[in-house]
This record gives sequence, C-alpha cells and structure tokens, in this order.
Amino acid sequence: MDVSQLRYFVETVRTGSYRRAAGNLYLTAQGVAQSVKRLETELGVRLFEKRGRTIIPTEKGMELYPHAQELLAGLLAFEARAKSKSSTSGRTITRLAITEAPLRGRLFEHGALRQNLEREMPNVTVSFVQNEMAIQALHDNLVGAAVVLGRPDNEGIVSMPFCNVRPFVIAAPDAFEHAEHEIALSELENRKMAMPTDTAECYRFLSTSLEAHRVSVRFAVVESTVEDHLAFIANGGLIFAYGHCPLLSCDNVTKLALSRNEDIVFPFFFCTKMAQGDAGELHTFLLSQVRND
Repeated sequence: MDVSQLRYFVETVRTGSYRRAAGNLYLTAQGVAQSVKRLETELGVRLFEKRGRTIIPTEKGMELYPHAQELLAGLLAFEARAKSKSSTSGRTITRLAITEAPLRGRLFEHGALRQNLEREMPNVTVSFVQNEMAIQALHDNLVGAAVVLGRPDNEGIVSMPFCNVRPFVIAAPDAFEHAEHEIALSELENRKMAMPTDTAECYRFLSTSLEAHRVSVRFAVVESTVEDHLAFIANGGLIFAYGHCPLLSCDNVTKLALSRNEDIVFPFFFCTKMAQGDAGELHTFLLSQVRND
C-alpha cells in the first residue's frame, strides 16, 4: 500500500466516479481504477460496488475512508511543518495554494509560474487544487496563502481582491449562426450548459448573473474528462470557461467572448494569514503572472 493508492481511493469516494477522480488528479480513469483494484487486492476486501453509472463504497470502503482521510491530512500537515522549517537563502518556505478548474480554467500557466517563482521568489512553493481544498488548507494552516474564487468568510483569514476574470463560452464552430467571436447572454436562452462541477463556486456566480438577465439555461452534469466535454460540445452543449482553458487546444471547438455590455465576472481573492509585508510582495508578484488573453 502506498500514499497514492489512498489518495486515489479518497478522491473516488468523494466523486463517485473513476473518471471524475481521474480528472481532478490529472490522471486517466484506467490508472485510477487499476490503483484502487491493487489496493483492494492488497487489503483482501472490496472497496467499491457499482450502482448504475456511479460507484459507491462498500461497508469496508466506508470503514477505510475516514482513516485514509486522516492519514493524508496528517502527511500534508507534516510536509507543511517540515517545509516551514526549511529555508532558502535563510528565508522561511511559504506554501501557496491556487484554485483552478482542471479542464475549464486556470489563472496561471503551471510551468511558467513555477519557473518564475523559482527565480523571483524561491521561498514559495505552489500547489494547484480545487477551490474548497485551497480554502480548507488555508484554514487548517497547511498553506500560508491562497488564490481562490469568491471571498471566503472563514475567521482569521485576510482576503483582498485579486482579479476579476471575464468568463467565455466554448462551443462547436457552428453552434451560433451569426456569432463571430462575441455573443450576448440572451443568446444562451434555453441552451444546454455544462454544470461547473470542477469549480463549484462558479455556479453561484453564473446562476446569479443569468437570473439577473432573465436568461434560462438547461444545466447538465458532464463527466470531468476531455472526451466527455468534447462529446457534450459536439451535441450542441456549451461550456463556460475562464483564463487558460485546456479545451481550447482541441479540434472542433471555438471560443466566444461575452459581449462587453454583460457584467458577468468571476471574482478571485488573495487570502492569507501571512505577515502584511510578505503577503503584499507575493500578491504583487502573482498579479504580474496572471494570464491575460
């Protein structure tokens, strides 16, 4: 048994699907499923059973789940404490969490940000995680700062506006007859729209904006894989995305900006428990790294 097996097991329990777990972990569904099968073999018990298109934990799986969560949380806490006592050029290491939607949006390009951090702020290490995980890690003192979607109301966390990002729509090239590169929210009326399950906070901002404009869409749950997203688009579905979106590198999709007359934005915040000076320096650096398409 190894740590990765437990991590894949916990994510599968949480999402109820090998595909969704794989999407969140940047792996293949087959890889996650095989890892879980090896864990079952090593333990000599079944951890999941299939119910329709969903897999649910067995009694033994539910018994293991809290222990696996506790172990993973303990390892993360140990890593955070160990790195906080390390130093680079005599400075304390700061852990940073940045929220992203693996398929539908990233504020930063991973490689470029890590390279620039190593050069400009070598005392900072970064992890890219889901929104809820970033907020929880900051609350639990596992990270010193986080960039998250929406302002968290957790006590003891200082939040400051980071940037407002205008979402755009990804569609099939022939989805709109007269659209070139820009559409109005009213053109989304009664269209199939993918539920933003990989960044749940997006749904609140989307639904509020759509309701304010009296636009009704049909939200649908789409599996967190590139293949399922592309199939949804090919069948007339639309996907809201932001920043750097991996789906845009695929064939047979087009990016449609929302009209500048629309006021829909995703608000991101820089949140921290760090000292004001250090926080300000990191905040300023990160702003300079935001991808601006």
